[in-house]
Amino acid sequence: MKIIWVINEGSPGHLAQSRALALELLACDTSRRMAVVDVKRRFSGLQRGLMRRLIGRSGHHVPGFLQRRIIADLALPEGELRVPDLILSSGGRSVFVARVFANRYKVPFIFIGERKPYPSEWFHTVFTPSVLEQGVNDVSIDLIPTGVTPEKVAQAAAHYECPEGTCWTMVIGGASRSHPYMETDWKQLAEGMNQLAEHHGIRWLLTTSHRTGDNAEAMLQKTLRPEVLADAIWWDTKPEKRMMAFLGAADRVFVTQDSVTMVTECVASGKSVYVLQPEKVSFPKSSFMPQYLDRLENKNRLRRILIKRFAEHQIEDHKKLAEIDIVEHPISKVLVSRLPREF
Repeated sequence: MKIIWVINEGSPGHLAQSRALALELLACDTSRRMAVVDVKRRFSGLQRGLMRRLIGRSGHHVPGFLQRRIIADLALPEGELRVPDLILSSGGRSVFVARVFANRYKVPFIFIGERKPYPSEWFHTVFTPSVLEQGVNDVSIDLIPTGVTPEKVAQAAAHYECPEGTCWTMVIGGASRSHPYMETDWKQLAEGMNQLAEHHGIRWLLTTSHRTGDNAEAMLQKTLRPEVLADAIWWDTKPEKRMMAFLGAADRVFVTQDSVTMVTECVASGKSVYVLQPEKVSFPKSSFMPQYLDRLENKNRLRRILIKRFAEHQIEDHKKLAEIDIVEHPISKVLVSRLPREF
């Protein structure tokens, strides 16, 4: 039996990426098992910088006192899952813990996403969507790992009592440092949904998320006409995980741009995807997200629309992801080819 530890730093999006790759590996070999290790400890920027210097470029030297501090108070798996053969993680807050365990058990540490400011040498393999990361252990990917597939959303829709008529799905995130939504953004989004529903004779399957918040939901509910909604999940009031069914039941899918994970999940559904941008977007210079979105749009996997132009946009089918090879080289296969043969 081979044991995979997924290090969870507390971000649902990052956990979803790591779990997606772990589940791919489990599907390839049913003798493998997975355990999730939750990380709660946080370090300041000054502490992180000092720890990187102490650990060094190779990542293989972690002083004993630093090991104890990094993994203090962690609830580790027991029984048959107590010793890992592989460590997976995503998100910068997971790196120190994962690096300590990789050293302790002498196993490969696989990272998904942007690794900076950590050296490539800290990892066995980095599956990175950033074209700027070209280190010795970096492997470029077009699409971040996700558990969503055209087959899974179709299966979820088959078990969902879908309303009659043509439905489009709207997946809504929330404000972030790079996407500071204003009241006008939410109003324009709702007004656009009203107008497009009337123009195209459709109704909406809408779901907000844990990031949307009660203020944004209240503005959307105030502006949306009830008759344009076929079904709605208001996360702040009553959270329900039905996005997979909504994706499968939709003729077209719309998603706000603030969440890389949500955009990726919508693209992986195989539907025609439209990404909605608020009035103000300010990506950090080091962010991989602009290049990630550009690449997906250039490969015809999504279209981007300004929210303020949403109501007047000509919504036409573009070539669906289902008609393209979703991942030319599934990363689970790439990873297995890089791991020791016994794994």
